[in-house]
Amino acid sequence: MGSMRKSLLSQHTQRLLIDYFVSGITARIAARFCGIHRDTAAHYSLRLHEITAYELEAESNALSGRKNKVHESYFAR
Repeated sequence: MGSMRKSLLSQHTQRLLIDYFVSGITARIAARFCGIHRDTAAHYSLRLHEITAYELEAESNALSGRKNKVHESYFAR
């Protein structure tokens, strides 16, 4: 997985879809904003979810072998 290499969408439209995805805007609304079909935006959004899950899992696996020190801070009101 990793990145969206093969796409017929312009770089500008891809960037907009990623920005909308990060903002939490639904694929249907993002499709309206970008002027593309809702199924295209939904597929792109699904692919972004898959890439995100893959990257988080890889990062989690990389950190699982390390010992992490947790620092506790206390704040008074």
